[in-house]
Amino acid sequence: MTKNTRSVIIGIATVLCAVLIIAASILEKTLATNISITSMIFASLLFIYAVSLFARRRFFSGWMMTAFSFFTAEKNIAILCGLEKTNIAPNLVIFVAAIFLGWGTSKIFRGARGNGWIKINGKNGHFGSKTQYVDALALDGFKIESNFGFYDLFVQNAEAYDGDANVYISNNFGTVTLHVPPSWHIVERAGNNVASVNVREQNGMPGKMLYLHIRQNCGQINVV
Repeated sequence: MTKNTRSVIIGIATVLCAVLIIAASILEKTLATNISITSMIFASLLFIYAVSLFARRRFFSGWMMTAFSFFTAEKNIAILCGLEKTNIAPNLVIFVAAIFLGWGTSKIFRGARGNGWIKINGKNGHFGSKTQYVDALALDGFKIESNFGFYDLFVQNAEAYDGDANVYISNNFGTVTLHVPPSWHIVERAGNNVASVNVREQNGMPGKMLYLHIRQNCGQINVV
């Protein structure tokens, strides 16, 4: 999907949310309903963000944001649908369904992320733990994905490393730990949502560079 196409999709979602908020505001005034405009706005922002994630083929994160958007707007949806109960579905059911939808669609569309993503000799962890030893010469372009998993990577043959390798990490509700030589200098290029990246203390003189391209949601990445 091209950047222009993604922009059009996100733009359409934004316009639809704006129309929905205006319509809800009119109904709230004319019919004296208990619709919360504040929660509608917050839910719309979450939904727009979810659409942007889907447009970038980040399906797991997209479904999770969709679930959070539903949690926020659930009462309003029930009111607009004329339902007596405002609890349309148990939150646990929606949350678990979002997990399975995210996991399933990520599996189906895995190839959309490009050649080599989590397909290099099965270097990935889902709902489990994995420890892997990787040659330093194979680090450039190395891709890791962990969803609700615990992943440990140990670098071997470090003396042959020339530097400037790029490692790509997608981490959702998981923990990824990279064990690299202390003389290497780590550069983070991260996009985090309620997540953290912990890098061990680095000396003042940069050594061989290792670039980490990170996308994670509610996860933790450690470099030790």
